[in-house]
Amino acid sequence: MRETLFGSKKSGEVEKQEERSQQKSGVLAKQAEQRKGPEKRQSRSGRTYEVAKIVHPTETKDYVRSNTWAGLETVGTEEWVRAKLDRGEKYNGFTPTKRATLTNAEWMKLLHHVAVEVLILHQVGRDLKQVCYPRVDGAKTWRQTKAFDITSENGAPHVTSSAPQAPSMILQAVLEKPGSEQDQSSLAREVKEVIAMNMVVNSEASWMRTTLRDANIRFAITKRLVQLTGKRIPDVTISNATTLEDLFNAFKTKEQPKKLSQTEQLRGLAARVPNVKVSSKRHTPIDKEKQVGRWKLIEQELMARNLPVTGSRLPQAKARIDN
Repeated sequence: MRETLFGSKKSGEVEKQEERSQQKSGVLAKQAEQRKGPEKRQSRSGRTYEVAKIVHPTETKDYVRSNTWAGLETVGTEEWVRAKLDRGEKYNGFTPTKRATLTNAEWMKLLHHVAVEVLILHQVGRDLKQVCYPRVDGAKTWRQTKAFDITSENGAPHVTSSAPQAPSMILQAVLEKPGSEQDQSSLAREVKEVIAMNMVVNSEASWMRTTLRDANIRFAITKRLVQLTGKRIPDVTISNATTLEDLFNAFKTKEQPKKLSQTEQLRGLAARVPNVKVSSKRHTPIDKEKQVGRWKLIEQELMARNLPVTGSRLPQAKARIDN
């Protein structure tokens, strides 16, 4: 019991030996650090950094205790967090910061342009993801893509052009390696030039009905359109799309839903059926009285008798919900 409470001579000697060994290892570590310099380590991201030196106030002779907060490093303030987060990195997003607003004819031009580029890469066996890589020195491939015809051969899409040099010019313009990221200005400029080109588009064109059985081709076309315009479509729509027309219907500008009274069929109903009137809202008994000119008299009489004109003025006429 005494040895448990106060310790024995053997345990004291063991503690002294451990303390001496720790001091000896500390001295050896300091000597090794002085010979080799500060310890260097490598983070997960591959960045090399130096391990901060541990300063013991009781062992370091040059250590001076600070009496005020002036000059000490502050941790946890808003400025400190902002400085840690902002290290000067420049981030370029995959899509434009502002989504492009296009008409249906402009969507058709852009779809034809992107589909031709993807199918040319597919025909020569190149990776389809290269369609999203930057162009060589701002090459304007739309000058060649507008002359291509998209057809189907044995159930697979195929592109042909009357100009024999057009496919090679497009392949040379598309980089085979990612290189630097495309800036937003080049993407916006390409969209602006494509939609401004002189090209006759028609929703009933034969190339719109070209089948897209290969999922990689569908995804590459969609990915490039998203990169150029910033408009995204659901993954289910991409999976269910079987033709270029299906992708066009997913990207095109949807018309605002109209009220039933604003449809062309009901607007022309008055000319065909004179005794039928179309109203934009529900026709109430008050509207009927207004048509024959009795509503003003009815309203005056109700107010003279202190009766409600519409609804009820009685406090218990409507049920209340107490929260």
